[in-house]
Amino acid sequence: MTKTVLFASAAILALSAGTAVAAKAPAMSAKGTTARVISAVPGSVTLYDQTSAFVSNAISSQNFESAFDAYDDQAADDFAVPAGHTWKIKEVDVLGVNFGSFPANSLHVILYKNSKGLPGDVAGDCDNLSNSGYNGAGGYAIKIPKGCALKAKGGTKGKTYWVSVIANQNFGTDSQWYWDANQSSNGAHGQWQNPGGGFGICPTWCDDSNVFGYSTDLAFALKGKDAT
Repeated sequence: MTKTVLFASAAILALSAGTAVAAKAPAMSAKGTTARVISAVPGSVTLYDQTSAFVSNAISSQNFESAFDAYDDQAADDFAVPAGHTWKIKEVDVLGVNFGSFPANSLHVILYKNSKGLPGDVAGDCDNLSNSGYNGAGGYAIKIPKGCALKAKGGTKGKTYWVSVIANQNFGTDSQWYWDANQSSNGAHGQWQNPGGGFGICPTWCDDSNVFGYSTDLAFALKGKDAT
């Protein structure tokens, strides 16, 4: 299935990032300009980074208001914790594109264990996180508060996890957020799902090639503490 066919299933957003847009329904993907996120919690190090090869293609990952629940969707990408290491994640940075006048109301970050190359059991779930790290173009430096633990342990052989970032954002007033693709290939490709069926594909996790027309990673970085 080509990207053109996929776009035909929903409204196409074709304005610059940061500009209010009127559309009848959310879209699965978009193009737009973005900017790097440069931030860090004091005392933290960069644990993982795949943002250097980001591109303008971006995929929806959003919790919409009730009127658009059928379009609630979610993207995720994997990362590997080295053997003998335990990562305490204090910040998740994502590059993205925001079509609308306002940032997300809040952000939702979920950490999953790996299950046969897909997101599996939840290892950490942090919802209603502050949008204070918004860079004005669609990127977020998302601080993880002390009360919400995101820990990933590499074990004796190293271990794969998945991270998902979802914008809690109203389509009717604030429009839509998209997570930037990253053209480098690290581990598995990005995954995407639309459980409510509004887009007509991927009710469970599927390769992001179903949205973009080709497989790619997503642009994100993890920052925090690295213990050995």
